[in-house]
Amino acid sequence: MRGRKAFVGLLVAIVTLLVAAGCSYLPWVQEEDSNPDPTTQPELENTSWVLEASGPESSLKPAIAGHKPTIDFGEGDLSGSAGCNSYFGLYTYDTNGSLEISGLGNTEMACPEPGVMEQEQVFLGMLRAAESYRVVSGKLRIRGGGNLLVLARSEGAPPPSETPPEEDPDTPVQTQPSLEDTYWELESYGAPGSLIVAVPGKESTITFTSDEISGFAGCNTYLGSYESDTDGSLEASDIARTAMYCTNEDVRNQEDGFMDALQAAEKYEVAGQKLRISGGGMLLVLREAEEEPEPVEQPELKTTSWKLKAYGTTVTMKTAISGKEPTLEFDATDLGGTTGCNSYFGEYTSDTDGSLEVGSLGSTRMLCTGPGIMQQEHDYLEALSNAEEYEVVSGELLISGNGHLLVFEED
Repeated sequence: MRGRKAFVGLLVAIVTLLVAAGCSYLPWVQEEDSNPDPTTQPELENTSWVLEASGPESSLKPAIAGHKPTIDFGEGDLSGSAGCNSYFGLYTYDTNGSLEISGLGNTEMACPEPGVMEQEQVFLGMLRAAESYRVVSGKLRIRGGGNLLVLARSEGAPPPSETPPEEDPDTPVQTQPSLEDTYWELESYGAPGSLIVAVPGKESTITFTSDEISGFAGCNTYLGSYESDTDGSLEASDIARTAMYCTNEDVRNQEDGFMDALQAAEKYEVAGQKLRISGGGMLLVLREAEEEPEPVEQPELKTTSWKLKAYGTTVTMKTAISGKEPTLEFDATDLGGTTGCNSYFGEYTSDTDGSLEVGSLGSTRMLCTGPGIMQQEHDYLEALSNAEEYEVVSGELLISGNGHLLVFEED
């Protein structure tokens, strides 16, 4: 009996020592899974979480009180506070528990409180390394790179109160950097929940000067005006673009989506080397680039021959009549060919910057009775005489001007 009492006394002493040492019960260590089907994890969209602990699973550190990082999952994008700075990014996941986070950007304020910046770096690094997630007893556990994040459910940011709190003069106001004299390249675009990755090699670009924006939309160049403020407001206006026809459907869709989002811009946010432009339910995510690329040089047109594939406007294109396709041949200063019915001739000037001007055209005056041949001839000669620009893309010649477009293949 004396031995039993001694053993119980020893247990009590051990528990007392553990409590005194601060080794109280840590809720994030618990692995009991309340999910009725552990192989299927809950959806992450439209959920908010706050960090409880992070680090190697054997030595988790509790989040710093008053500086706990948060995660708000949207539909394909996420954002939150890293404890000091705000951040945003993209994510993909599956209810089998897989999780990948990409494109993270964050603001760059410094917080002097002990450990806050170190916690932030670790937290963002673990998000970038995320491989899987699991919800255990109402806690979100994100694993990756041998580390673990444990987060508790949060209701997200509270709604603003009717009476704004008084500003603390010692609290730095987070403003956005000026966009003037910066250059950006598109990473993704579209609705926040279904962003589309930019076409490699055809990424749209934006160059900001003091009051103008310009760039390459993927196929055409554009120019416009903008107004912005360091509160994050942004408005683009009077945007005009060239009228080249994008033969690649993915590039065409990207260009249209990029231009629509740019013209609907309401806000911008710069975090690290990433720029987010949002408005009208659309989002552009761009990365910072060092300098604006030189314009693409076009090959010379002289001594080349082409056959018409399609003609019309950038909105409505018609395929050339089979067997009656107009042709175009360039000499050093002269051009000529057939319209599918008559022969024609004229003069031209061009430059490898893509500029093209066609002088007065002359033609024979035969009447061709086949369906649509004379209308095709009229539309073709009108478009050619209005030429302003040309571009050679993947073996095709595109000539545009005054809303007209001609697409040729090599003959």
